[in-house]
Amino acid sequence: MEQNRIRLFSLLFLLGALLWGETSDWKCALTVFEGDLAGENHFLYRQIPLQLYHEISSYPDHFMSEEEIAHKSRNAFIASQEKLLAQWESLLEQRDALLFSEDPIKYESLTKEINSLRKKYDSADTAGNEEPSSRAISYLAPGEGGILFSSAGEAREEEPDFIITGTIDDAGDFILIELTGISAAREEPLPLWSGAGKTDEIERLVGEMADAVKKTLLGRDWSALSVSADPSRAQVFLNGVSLGVGAVDEETLMPGPALLEVRYPRHKSYREEITLVPGSRMVRTVALEPGEEELVSILSEPAGADVLLGSVYRGQTPLVLPRPLLAEKMILSLEGYDSLSASLGPDTPDEVHYALTAGGVDWEEERLIAKDKFYNTLGWFSLSVAAPLILNGIRENQVQRANSAYAAGDMDTYDEAYNRAYYSTGVFWGSMAVSGALLGVSITRLVKYIKASEKSIEQR
Repeated sequence: MEQNRIRLFSLLFLLGALLWGETSDWKCALTVFEGDLAGENHFLYRQIPLQLYHEISSYPDHFMSEEEIAHKSRNAFIASQEKLLAQWESLLEQRDALLFSEDPIKYESLTKEINSLRKKYDSADTAGNEEPSSRAISYLAPGEGGILFSSAGEAREEEPDFIITGTIDDAGDFILIELTGISAAREEPLPLWSGAGKTDEIERLVGEMADAVKKTLLGRDWSALSVSADPSRAQVFLNGVSLGVGAVDEETLMPGPALLEVRYPRHKSYREEITLVPGSRMVRTVALEPGEEELVSILSEPAGADVLLGSVYRGQTPLVLPRPLLAEKMILSLEGYDSLSASLGPDTPDEVHYALTAGGVDWEEERLIAKDKFYNTLGWFSLSVAAPLILNGIRENQVQRANSAYAAGDMDTYDEAYNRAYYSTGVFWGSMAVSGALLGVSITRLVKYIKASEKSIEQR
């Protein structure tokens, strides 16, 4: 029964993995700083790393280095080999227990499994299969709550990818700070930053620390950009992507050439080709000049199509609309014709023509049909899961019956039970194949159901 439950859980896990996939974060931890401070300054051991956390906690994804990729690949390979060894030892113990039991069927089956595992262990790829990727940065917290671990040793127990720690010492009217990083992918600690200042300069010191640690946390070079726009509701774009409205501060941009734009209705747009320098901040103050509002003329063949911009009805073609500051989804629909989806934005020509296709597919009806097909297939798959479990139980009963008959010397019963066990095994694997096929069909029909649902929403 235990094996049956494992098979059932495996099937359910496979379905979940296919539908939802897996994610993995790059885990970071911060510790309380150590050192030699006067009693009235002991609060700095916690205050400085806490302020540093608030500076860096909004940083985006970490880009994996070759060193980290190799480290994770080695760990994955070692874990895989350890799992194979544990399975191998378990099978050896089971087979050794049958050494004097006169059960040739099970003994031979275990021997085949042992040999198969041995080949898999010997042929394993030591390079692993970790691919270069970016991972969202997450921050671990100690079990008792809070943000800071008491020491690097306590933080290591949570197996982070990176630990930030440091020391603070008195030096007369100044304090000396050394910031250190500990990476899971290397043996030696990494010096991140060192500096000195007075206790009333903590904000400046923490800002310098954040800049120093930023490249390590991001896994790449960075640049900063500050833009102050007038009017205050003007929208700021970098390479066509909106950074925000009015006053914008970006800390983790990719260095290199870029197009900076500031736009606002009834004002002339501002455009500048800039070059973002690694490790530095560019500052721009932009005041837009009043100008004419830009318009877009929308035509369709045939005319009279309803136009939705985003989720708002804007009228029927031919139609003239203000040019959006950001690209928005536009849907044209006319009875007897297929709905047409397009994008309307800053780069759209002054006049656009769309030809609607006759047909008029009712996507709501298609959605309902796809839904019924998916649920029917999923129902059959759910029912099919029981068949392998039942057949496996029958097979095991026949094997036990054959063993008992063999021990009693009843060869007729032994032959009968052996044949039934052999037949049940074939039917068992056949039922597993059917379940697998139904699972594949269920996933395919789920994808079709989702697509039909998306089309139905667009058509409304």
